[in-house]
Amino acid sequence: MRTTAEIADLAALWPRIIEAASQSAGMSTAIKDVTPGLQSADTFELKLFNSAREKFVRSRLSDIQQIVEQVAGRTIKIRLAVERRDTASVTETKASSERISEVMEDPLVQHAVELFEGRIVE
Repeated sequence: MRTTAEIADLAALWPRIIEAASQSAGMSTAIKDVTPGLQSADTFELKLFNSAREKFVRSRLSDIQQIVEQVAGRTIKIRLAVERRDTASVTETKASSERISEVMEDPLVQHAVELFEGRIVE
Protein backbone atom coordinates (compact mmCIF):
# COMPACT_ATOMS: atom_id res chain seq x y z
CA MET A 1 0.00 0.00 0.00
CA ARG A 2 1.29 3.46 -0.94
CA THR A 3 1.76 6.17 1.64
CA THR A 4 0.33 9.68 1.42
CA ALA A 5 3.84 10.99 0.77
CA GLU A 6 4.26 8.68 -2.22
CA ILE A 7 0.93 9.85 -3.67
CA ALA A 8 1.87 13.52 -3.22
CA ASP A 9 5.19 12.84 -4.93
CA LEU A 10 3.42 12.48 -8.28
CA ALA A 11 2.47 16.16 -8.34
CA ALA A 12 5.93 17.12 -7.12
CA LEU A 13 7.44 15.08 -9.96
CA TRP A 14 5.51 17.03 -12.62
CA PRO A 15 8.47 19.32 -13.55
CA ARG A 16 10.68 16.25 -14.02
CA ILE A 17 7.97 14.58 -16.11
CA ILE A 18 7.78 17.65 -18.37
CA GLU A 19 11.57 17.70 -18.66
CA ALA A 20 11.67 14.01 -19.63
CA ALA A 21 8.88 14.54 -22.19
CA SER A 22 10.70 17.48 -23.75
CA GLN A 23 13.20 15.06 -25.27
CA SER A 24 10.64 14.37 -28.02
CA ALA A 25 8.82 17.11 -29.95
CA GLY A 26 5.55 15.17 -30.08
CA MET A 27 5.70 14.30 -26.41
CA SER A 28 6.60 17.84 -25.45
CA THR A 29 3.50 19.12 -27.24
CA ALA A 30 1.25 16.47 -25.72
CA ILE A 31 2.48 16.99 -22.17
CA LYS A 32 2.04 20.78 -22.45
CA ASP A 33 -1.65 20.22 -23.27
CA VAL A 34 -2.35 18.59 -19.89
CA THR A 35 -2.07 19.49 -16.22
CA PRO A 36 -1.89 17.20 -13.18
CA GLY A 37 -5.24 16.41 -11.61
CA LEU A 38 -6.51 14.02 -8.98
CA GLN A 39 -4.30 11.18 -7.95
CA SER A 40 -4.38 8.02 -5.92
CA ALA A 41 -1.76 5.45 -5.04
CA ASP A 42 -1.71 3.87 -8.49
CA THR A 43 -3.59 6.35 -10.74
CA PHE A 44 -2.54 9.76 -11.98
CA GLU A 45 -5.20 11.91 -13.62
CA LEU A 46 -4.21 14.37 -16.30
CA LYS A 47 -6.62 17.19 -17.14
CA LEU A 48 -7.04 18.41 -20.69
CA PHE A 49 -8.87 21.73 -21.13
CA ASN A 50 -8.74 21.89 -24.92
CA SER A 51 -11.05 19.16 -26.19
CA ALA A 52 -9.89 19.83 -29.76
CA ARG A 53 -6.54 18.26 -28.74
CA GLU A 54 -8.11 15.16 -27.17
CA LYS A 55 -7.42 12.78 -30.07
CA PHE A 56 -3.76 13.82 -30.24
CA VAL A 57 -3.21 13.52 -26.48
CA ARG A 58 -5.01 10.17 -26.30
CA SER A 59 -2.75 8.88 -29.08
CA ARG A 60 0.26 9.73 -26.87
CA LEU A 61 -1.21 8.53 -23.56
CA SER A 62 0.79 5.28 -23.41
CA ASP A 63 3.99 7.26 -24.08
CA ILE A 64 3.06 9.71 -21.33
CA GLN A 65 2.40 6.79 -18.99
CA GLN A 66 5.85 5.33 -19.73
CA ILE A 67 7.50 8.67 -18.91
CA VAL A 68 5.53 9.05 -15.68
CA GLU A 69 6.43 5.51 -14.62
CA GLN A 70 10.09 6.06 -15.53
CA VAL A 71 10.29 9.27 -13.48
CA ALA A 72 8.22 7.90 -10.56
CA GLY A 73 10.03 4.55 -10.53
CA ARG A 74 6.83 2.51 -10.27
CA THR A 75 3.76 1.38 -12.25
CA ILE A 76 1.12 4.10 -12.49
CA LYS A 77 -2.10 4.19 -14.49
CA ILE A 78 -2.79 7.39 -16.39
CA ARG A 79 -6.36 8.64 -16.73
CA LEU A 80 -7.25 11.53 -19.03
CA ALA A 81 -10.03 13.87 -17.85
CA VAL A 82 -11.24 16.16 -20.64
CA GLU A 83 -12.83 19.41 -19.51
CA ARG A 84 -15.30 20.54 -22.15
CA ARG A 85 -15.34 24.25 -21.29
CA ASP A 86 -14.81 25.38 -24.87
CA THR A 87 -18.01 23.58 -26.00
CA ALA A 88 -20.03 25.05 -23.14
CA SER A 89 -19.02 28.61 -23.94
CA VAL A 90 -20.15 28.19 -27.56
CA THR A 91 -23.51 26.86 -26.34
CA GLU A 92 -23.87 29.73 -23.86
CA THR A 93 -23.10 32.31 -26.55
CA LYS A 94 -25.66 30.77 -28.88
CA ALA A 95 -28.31 30.67 -26.14
CA SER A 96 -27.60 34.30 -25.25
CA SER A 97 -27.96 35.38 -28.90
CA GLU A 98 -31.24 33.50 -29.17
CA ARG A 99 -32.57 35.19 -26.00
CA ILE A 100 -31.69 38.64 -27.35
CA SER A 101 -33.48 37.84 -30.63
CA GLU A 102 -36.57 36.68 -28.73
CA VAL A 103 -36.57 39.79 -26.54
CA MET A 104 -36.21 42.10 -29.54
CA GLU A 105 -39.30 40.53 -31.13
CA ASP A 106 -41.48 41.41 -28.12
CA PRO A 107 -43.71 44.40 -29.10
CA LEU A 108 -43.50 45.88 -25.59
CA VAL A 109 -39.70 45.80 -25.70
CA GLN A 110 -39.67 47.34 -29.18
CA HIS A 111 -41.93 50.14 -27.96
CA ALA A 112 -39.73 50.78 -24.88
CA VAL A 113 -36.57 50.86 -27.03
CA GLU A 114 -38.17 53.41 -29.37
CA LEU A 115 -39.63 55.48 -26.53
CA PHE A 116 -36.41 55.73 -24.55
CA GLU A 117 -34.07 55.57 -27.54
CA GLY A 118 -32.42 52.56 -25.93
CA ARG A 119 -30.81 49.35 -27.03
CA ILE A 120 -30.69 45.77 -25.79
CA VAL A 121 -27.40 44.56 -24.33
CA GLU A 122 -26.29 41.31 -22.74
